[in-house]
Amino acid sequence: MINDLNILLVRGGGIGDIILSIPALYGLKQLHPDCSITFLSNWEEKSISSPISMLYKLELIDDHISIPFINKPSISNYFQLVKILYNERNKYQISICLRHSLRKLPSKIFDYLLFKYFLNVKAGIGFWNSSELSRFPSRGDDTYPMIQEYKRLIYVLCSEGLSIDQNNFEHKISDLIKEKIETVPFSYKDKIGIDNVIVLCPFGRLDEKKWDYKNYIRLSKILVNKGKKIAIIGSREEFRIGQLLKEDIGSSSVNLCGKLNIIELCKLFKASEIYIGNDTGPMHIAGLLNIPTVALFSRHSNPGKFYPMGGKNHIIRNQTSSINSITVDEVLNGINLVLGTNYA
Repeated sequence: MINDLNILLVRGGGIGDIILSIPALYGLKQLHPDCSITFLSNWEEKSISSPISMLYKLELIDDHISIPFINKPSISNYFQLVKILYNERNKYQISICLRHSLRKLPSKIFDYLLFKYFLNVKAGIGFWNSSELSRFPSRGDDTYPMIQEYKRLIYVLCSEGLSIDQNNFEHKISDLIKEKIETVPFSYKDKIGIDNVIVLCPFGRLDEKKWDYKNYIRLSKILVNKGKKIAIIGSREEFRIGQLLKEDIGSSSVNLCGKLNIIELCKLFKASEIYIGNDTGPMHIAGLLNIPTVALFSRHSNPGKFYPMGGKNHIIRNQTSSINSITVDEVLNGINLVLGTNYA
């Protein structure tokens, strides 16, 4: 263990990208309980959909820096970023870059110059290609390459005498989240009026990664006819579409788009029957909680790289055709496999 260890962890992107960093944060805190971790992202903590509040709630980070440039870079944003980071110089012993491993060489050089050289960090990890971590040991049957890639960070800092049981790694994270969210005074049943729901997330940032809304409506009606209740989740911007979906599905559904923060979503997932949706941030939260999950992936998604954690997942992906080549019957079969039911 290293005393007075200050670590900077850089990770931008959407909700799912931030959630995917939880294994790395958890591993670092287990190996170095007294370390101080500053998380650098493009999120504002106070946003209702911000995943940063979850990192604080899980006590995985000690500080957070919101940076302006990751999603829509501009000259003005770069100047803002340099100004922010100037006050952080000489503060960290280790800088870990978990930005997308598929980013281009100029981006990697920029990351190195800014987050290691400019900050005057003693040691940097993952700047040139986070896949370089593949030389470290991994569990042979692990099917979640991105998650496993993050877990290998543990070996970088402590390659011998590892105190974390990798076979129970996912379960420990799931237990941690469930323990922490129990202290949140929120009853989803009181707020939405129905219980034991099937959670549906029909949204996504890219159209080519979204299963058609008509398919979700047809699927929902089949489930409603079997006596199930549907909770539709999404962002505030997706509330209007969520309302249209609710009207089509009927009174056994509720539109929660933009109404729940990340911690409240966790409590909803924990008490739900199953999560069904596209490749999104909420999918990764359901995976971390080890909630039964049916995830729909398009051919544009990197195979396996961004699959959810957890042992109760069923992934549906057509490698050659549009995501809309996935049929409702295939999704129903996935539900049956995960839950051991018969919704054919």
